[in-house]
Amino acid sequence: SLVVLESLCHGCPVVAFEVNYGPADMIEDGENGALVPFDNEDLLAQRIIEILVNLCRSGSQWLLTTTFPGHRTGKDIAIGKWRPLNLEAEPFCLPPPLTLVVERCTQGNGRFADKSLGLWHLHDIANAIG
Repeated sequence: SLVVLESLCHGCPVVAFEVNYGPADMIEDGENGALVPFDNEDLLAQRIIEILVNLCRSGSQWLLTTTFPGHRTGKDIAIGKWRPLNLEAEPFCLPPPLTLVVERCTQGNGRFADKSLGLWHLHDIANAIG
């Protein structure tokens, strides 16, 4: 997927389900991101939180990433598709972002209208995830 490749080119770790195509061809587990067995939601969340902890320890100050504040659960998406995550909801429970830029996404007949870029100070994330 182009998004995975772009993220990796910019040094951003990627967490994805391990499937027979796409992300598994680009992500080296533990090196530039994490591959999780397909449908293991708990491990997916754990690996995302691990990356957030590492970001907090890195000396960086900010996290700018996509979040879906109107979604309360990560509903199942067909294999190979992305899944909207609300980083303020469980299991992440991040505080509200300092700034939220709503992208006004029109894909999916409005199902992703809440797609936004959230800006967090990593100190706030560190306090939230311990």
